[in-house]
Amino acid sequence: MRSLLLVAAPLLTAALLSSCSNPPPANAFAGNYAGTFAVVNTNDKGDLSLAVSGDGSLSGTITLTSASATPKPTTSVSGTIQNDGTLVANYKYPGAFPTATLKGTVTLTAGMVAGTLNVSIPDLADAGKVTLNLTKK
Repeated sequence: MRSLLLVAAPLLTAALLSSCSNPPPANAFAGNYAGTFAVVNTNDKGDLSLAVSGDGSLSGTITLTSASATPKPTTSVSGTIQNDGTLVANYKYPGAFPTATLKGTVTLTAGMVAGTLNVSIPDLADAGKVTLNLTKK
């Protein structure tokens, strides 16, 4: 019996320790950002503010500053960003506008996020591209 305990105890300890996982590292993009966006090959542009959580979830506000309307169209944006820069986010301006999805990869260099994302909306898979230039606050 004693020899069984001597063999079983280390195995049980190893099994318990291997089941205890370390929490995943915080997302490299975690923090608050502000900056601009521009729709490629159009005059549409605006301001964007984002908050990225440690798990990669993001939320923020988009304001279309190039619009002639007063007040300027503003909406919320939400999504995720992975440590490798893969970003997927959705937003919808008020009114008859459809929900748009942004997908692509951004880079983080010295507190600045930049990239070009594809825009898609229902029934129009390629609705253009958006460039982002954000600075960590």
